[in-house]
Order: sequence, then structure tokens, then C-alpha cells
Amino acid sequence: MATKIKKKTVSFYEIMDENGRSFPQPLPWEKVLARLAQQPVTQREHELWDVAHWGKTYTYLDRDHFVLARSRVEGVPSLDVNADEIIDNETDVQKPWVEISVASFVPDTNIFGFVLGSQASPRPASIAAWLNAHKIFDKFITVGPVVSKDILAKLNGAAQAKLVRVKLTRDQIRATRQSNGLFSAARGITEEHGDVEVELIVRVSGRVKRDHDEERIQILETARGLLSTDFKFAVAELINFNDKGKPEYEPVNLLENRLAKKMDVSVTDDEGNPIRIQSAVTAILRAIDALGDELR
Repeated sequence: MATKIKKKTVSFYEIMDENGRSFPQPLPWEKVLARLAQQPVTQREHELWDVAHWGKTYTYLDRDHFVLARSRVEGVPSLDVNADEIIDNETDVQKPWVEISVASFVPDTNIFGFVLGSQASPRPASIAAWLNAHKIFDKFITVGPVVSKDILAKLNGAAQAKLVRVKLTRDQIRATRQSNGLFSAARGITEEHGDVEVELIVRVSGRVKRDHDEERIQILETARGLLSTDFKFAVAELINFNDKGKPEYEPVNLLENRLAKKMDVSVTDDEGNPIRIQSAVTAILRAIDALGDELR
């Protein structure tokens, strides 16, 4: 039987403090994962947004990695809560169906590579929410995407922004601690409408006039804030002024400027045995090697 392969994106995220700032030192992830491996599965179940999630240490290639499983009505793989094993095929309908995502930390950093199992799988925001619910640390943590140094320089160097357009899932909205107007509006919409995606556009219409400088500077601050936030889609239109004071525009896609790499992930081996988790870990480790210094 031929190996079944899918293209998956390995994305990179950073665990940060409650204000979305980097920690000065790496947190002890090796100890955290080793301690987690000793805990029974019943202690590692937490309700996140009214849905059961299980965290699990997964050891492969002499390193510990993290798998987060999210309950769903049907789907694969399933979770054997007695043996504490994730079964990567439809072998026993008596086990709860779950969807999984896989994470592996870059050594000596708070950055992890992430592979989303499916569209129904837990997102990076859910990893932060699970770590907080499990009280891994005595401090509240958040998670944000790792972005390229180029986009960071562009946003920090811009004078203003004319537009920000962002799309967020409910989990992403709930996981962020930001309290600016954009996120307050998004929270209000999800509280009223439930499990929906929210797309918001903030813009100053018309020609760039100096009497709207304050509004455009605030839009730029909103765009900068998105760099430390998980989102589904985000674009901004930046403004700088040339020597004659004439505005110059530069559109940027914040999602495309995240550090990520497309990798092959094998779903089955040559004998047809499920190896999605192992292959996802391998893909993350290969992406870490490929991106090298950009992650440090």
C-alpha cells in the first residue's frame, strides 16, 4: 500500500505573558512536558468554551512534544481514555471522537511549531487556554504568531495606517486579552451570535488629510497589536510621508508574513498504518531546521 501524503503548513507561535509581551527567558518546557506525561488522562481534561479538550505529552525521536485533542460528535482519530492513547483510525466507536493538533517547542525558546490536524482541530489559542486551565504556570499566558522581521520593521516604521481588516474565530477572540475597540466589538458580536467568525474593517475613508492624523495613528496601533494576536486573516494599508509630505501607501498581509513553511505530512505508512502524529512532529522538526536563526 502506498504512503498517503498531505501538504500541511507548519506555523510558529510564541508563548507570551498576559499582555502579549515576550518572556525574558524560556519557560521550562522539557520539565512541563515530562511532568504532564506522569499525570492521568482524567486530570488532563478541561472544558474550553464548553467543549472537552485533552492535553497529552507525545514522545517521539527522543523528545517530548504536545498534542491537544478536542472532542467532537464524530470524526477521527479517537481517544482511548483508559489506555491514554490516541487511535488514529476508526477502530472503536465506543471511544470519544476527537480532533487533534500537534506542537513542538524550539529548544531554549518559548516558540513552538504547530500543525493543525483539520479545520475542526484546536487552534493555537486553545493551547494557551488549555495551559492556563491546567495551571501549568502561576501566571496567565497568551499566544501569538511569530512574524518575519521585515513586517515587524514595516509596522514599527510606518507613520500611520489607513485601513485594518481582520477576521477572527470565536476561540481566537476569547483567547486574546486585548481590550481595544476592535476586540471589544468582536467579543460583543460573538456574545450575541454564538460560534461565528467575525470580520471587521476599520478605515478612514477618502483622501489623507492631516485633520485625521489621530484616527490613522490609532489604526496603526491596532495593526501593531495584531502581531501578538492569533487571527484567521488580517491586512493593513500603511502610510508613510515623503520629503514633500505626500502620503505613500503600502498594503501588507499580516498572515502571509508569519513564519511558516509548507511540509509533507504522511497520513499512513507503506503498510497503511496511521502515522499522522509522528509525521507531523517530523515536519515541525524539519521546518525548525529550515528556518534556523529566524526562530531565535
